[in-house]
Amino acid sequence: MSEVNPIYRKVCAHVRAEDYDFVPKVLSLMMTPYQAEILLTMPAADAAEVAGKLGRDIAEVEKDIQNLFEKGLVLFRKKGGMRTFYSVTELKDT
Repeated sequence: MSEVNPIYRKVCAHVRAEDYDFVPKVLSLMMTPYQAEILLTMPAADAAEVAGKLGRDIAEVEKDIQNLFEKGLVLFRKKGGMRTFYSVTELKDT
């Protein structure tokens, strides 16, 4: 298996999935490194907060968050804004 961008290993650590060797590769197929950076800012109240943390354009961040939501990688909460999946099991369930 080819080496994946280290950002995907950071996402794995962020969601307590660092024990699984295959997860970084799967994540690399599901999102761009830029989108992985977005996941690392979560939990967050909204796209404006994420854009501010990353110093990026809010419209681009909103588009990527929507894409990540459609893939089950970003989840919205009734209170507290949005978050990423918490574990590999939760990712599987989404």
